[in-house]
Amino acid sequence: MQLPRGRFDRFVPEGTISGIVKELGEAGYSGRCSGTVEESVVEIVFDNGTIILAEYSPDIGADALNKLNSNPGGILSAELSFYNPSELKLASEFNPKCIVTKEVPVTVFPGTQEKRRSVERVAEKKAREPEPEVEETADAGNSCEIFIDESEIESIVTNFRSGARDLLKRINLDHLIINDKSGEDEDDKH
Repeated sequence: MQLPRGRFDRFVPEGTISGIVKELGEAGYSGRCSGTVEESVVEIVFDNGTIILAEYSPDIGADALNKLNSNPGGILSAELSFYNPSELKLASEFNPKCIVTKEVPVTVFPGTQEKRRSVERVAEKKAREPEPEVEETADAGNSCEIFIDESEIESIVTNFRSGARDLLKRINLDHLIINDKSGEDEDDKH
């Protein structure tokens, strides 16, 4: 079970299952009793002396309670921890399969019903038709595109080629340079 820690009460080193359950029931105990019987893990949650959750591994819920009742003389080494009402609610909510009694009401947090109603209202409404996609036009402020004239492009290409030629000459690879117009190597001219 997934249980809140609670506030430590005491440790019972070796008591019988029936003795501990009877004592906690008569005292109107609200909290957790966790321990071991032989090699099995036992978790019992009390609410005002009534067992509301039980686990006697591998059994849970009513089966675990029946297993506890079938072994009343079993030696239980247990740790007891007090629970406040909110911790009892959390224990019940996180361990619904371990609930022993049907009397435990389903908890409703404040505002939950309003949220459910709003969800139902949304579900009752018609689903909106998807809006048609709007094609964006290129605005001066919206666009990242740069518009360049053909003459500017020619100038950029010419500057790039001359820079590349200079670089190839510096690293002694000028034999790889091809003339723009003829498509022949410069060495073929010589």
